[in-house]
Amino acid sequence: YGGNDFMECMPLWRFHERRPPRAATRRRWDRDALGLAPRQHGALAQHFAQVLYFAGDAEEEARAAELMRGVAHDLREVAARAGAKLLCAYLPPPPVGQPRAFAAAEEELRASFDLSRAAVEVSERLAAAWLDELAELGVATLDLRGALRAEAEPCYYALDWHLNGPGHALVARALRPRVEGLLEAR
Repeated sequence: YGGNDFMECMPLWRFHERRPPRAATRRRWDRDALGLAPRQHGALAQHFAQVLYFAGDAEEEARAAELMRGVAHDLREVAARAGAKLLCAYLPPPPVGQPRAFAAAEEELRASFDLSRAAVEVSERLAAAWLDELAELGVATLDLRGALRAEAEPCYYALDWHLNGPGHALVARALRPRVEGLLEAR
């Protein structure tokens, strides 16, 4: 999930690389002090927490891209050892998957934290690096951005920005032919 998985891998990677813990996020925030609407709290716990984590830290973003390249290699090796076919799906955060529905909330958060458009697009840059690496390795991928953008029905909950029932159904419909194709190729 592109909304927070890139960030959440970093502390464990730092531990295994014997790197010191990252200094506290430079942009301390208090959603109550900022007067953010309740619907935005879910975004802070997911997508915007990741945006804030990487904001202004190109070195940490580069480390995350490096980590994702390593994950791609590891996934391919584990699947090969198991004799399994590998399909990696990318699930974007709501402002990317369904921008019309979440643009106002994202813009409000961006303005609240005085973030550039480039800062908010960190998930997209990391997703591109990961998907490019997988393609280079010959790993099958499914980028769900197009399917979600084409769907008029809301696919994410408005409050916490997780997939809702129709969103899960859309992902299943997109995955099914890809999985079946991999199974038939055996």
